[in-house]
Amino acid sequence: MEGDVNWLVNQSCLIVPDDHLEQQPELAVAILKVLKKATDLINHRRKDVTKVLSGFFELSRVELVMAMQKNTYSMVMDSLFRIGVLGFRDFLYENNRVASKFQEDILYDTTLLAQVDSALLQFQTAASRGLNIIEKNGVYYTEKLEIQTRGSQLRFLLADDSRFVRIALSQAIKIIGGAVIGEATTGREAIELFSQLRPNFITMDLSMPGVSGVEAITSILQEDPGVNIIVISGTNLDEVREEVFNLGVKMFITKPFDPMQVATIIGSLVM
Repeated sequence: MEGDVNWLVNQSCLIVPDDHLEQQPELAVAILKVLKKATDLINHRRKDVTKVLSGFFELSRVELVMAMQKNTYSMVMDSLFRIGVLGFRDFLYENNRVASKFQEDILYDTTLLAQVDSALLQFQTAASRGLNIIEKNGVYYTEKLEIQTRGSQLRFLLADDSRFVRIALSQAIKIIGGAVIGEATTGREAIELFSQLRPNFITMDLSMPGVSGVEAITSILQEDPGVNIIVISGTNLDEVREEVFNLGVKMFITKPFDPMQVATIIGSLVM
């Protein structure tokens, strides 16, 4: 996997039964400390680490170093972790692996990781605004939404690491008479391009490498609360949709989508 790698998201995780946590919480903390130390060693002493790992992977040390240099390894619990663990929960529930769809507050625990290093906890959910959400064929938006442009041209910044998604969005934007003025493939790039180009619309994927879409949305709305942000995501989770709407997102469109349908819905809401 090339790019930023977080072992807490779709890679592996530490799962501990509740009764074990009650009896031996110090053991779980000790394991987390070892994982933190291993992560730091992989990031900062790769040449030494490859002496051990090259034999295990049956690769030369040169090959292994070259592969590892393409990655940034992290065990930070951030918005991407949250998306990953909620998605895993829904997968288990929808495939009848678990009988209940657990609420987020009992799904994972941050207290033990905080004992290892509080800097590893880097996410917080937005306060609820009690919004009513309407859904039409995988497109979600708030009740009575009207997007005011005051007659200005619809100028879009597209933030998605998939070129095919950006092409499909460009088709939809062309249908409604808008213009794509920039494209980003990471959250950090989206933040930088927004500051340079000042579009009045942004489409934002949530699961981009590095700075996540949620973090990018938060940063951009702090800079300009009036910008119209439309989330385009394959992550169709109730909690995540609620969070981004509470942040100030105007629409949430699930992947895959029909460009004509998206154009019709956006066009009907732009005033």
